[in-house]
Amino acid sequence: MSLGLMLHCGAKEIDRDDIRNFPAPPAIETVRTGKRKGTSVWQPVDHEFLVRYTEKNLLNQGFTVVDRQFGITPDGSRFFGLMQIEGKNLDGNGDDKGYSRVLGLRNSFDKSFAAGLACGAKVFVCDNLSFSGEVTATHRHTKNILAKLPGMITTAISKMSEAFQFQDRRIEAYKNTSFDQYALSDTVVNLARKSCISGSHIVSVCDEFTKPTHDHETDSKVWNLFNAVTEVLKRVPPEQMCTRSQKLHTELDRMAAVKWVDVTAHDQYEQETALEEMVKAEEPQIQG
Repeated sequence: MSLGLMLHCGAKEIDRDDIRNFPAPPAIETVRTGKRKGTSVWQPVDHEFLVRYTEKNLLNQGFTVVDRQFGITPDGSRFFGLMQIEGKNLDGNGDDKGYSRVLGLRNSFDKSFAAGLACGAKVFVCDNLSFSGEVTATHRHTKNILAKLPGMITTAISKMSEAFQFQDRRIEAYKNTSFDQYALSDTVVNLARKSCISGSHIVSVCDEFTKPTHDHETDSKVWNLFNAVTEVLKRVPPEQMCTRSQKLHTELDRMAAVKWVDVTAHDQYEQETALEEMVKAEEPQIQG
């Protein structure tokens, strides 16, 4: 069953056993000159390592992977994965709520984005995906990644139950919070300014809100705006979708008066640097 992973730029879906066929290239050491003299190391990690270590920790901590989907670019340089999660005080997998709980994975060999994982949700009726920042484990491909990333993954997974429970409260708040349709244009423009969407997607989000592709069983709610945005975000590559949907939750949480719970498993520097890497190639933001 597809978990909603939308692949772009020639990327293809692969089986779990095929991931090991794309080993990481060797590390590259660079000597810096000038004011920052020294040596820097670019240290990629195998996609297989990220997946295997994540699976091992999920099993050891009482979670079950009930479905999974993986994708990779033709040259093997960019990898994406989704795992549908059950177990450990999760009260099922959200089936009765209209969405499932998922864990997203990503890794690259071309320095395009950091290695890591994040918790998220998939809405059943439309396959819309979103990821939030409550539990993430993200590390750039530096010389310390092999030493630090495993511990970050272990810590993140240990906090997943708390993060998924917060996600349930967040979605319930979105469904119960009214949204003024007359403020739609201004709100969507602000979402573009906050990098939740690109400027070229403003009209598409407004159109999707006004005439939704799917029935979300609510009307004029923040939940409707959320699904309008995530429907349009299907058009962007997975690494951009992950970053933009995290920013989207930050903005919609304010609208729905949801208190964000910080159980993040990585340090602030790694988080900010990873987010910068993932949006630097996108079109410029709208200036306020």
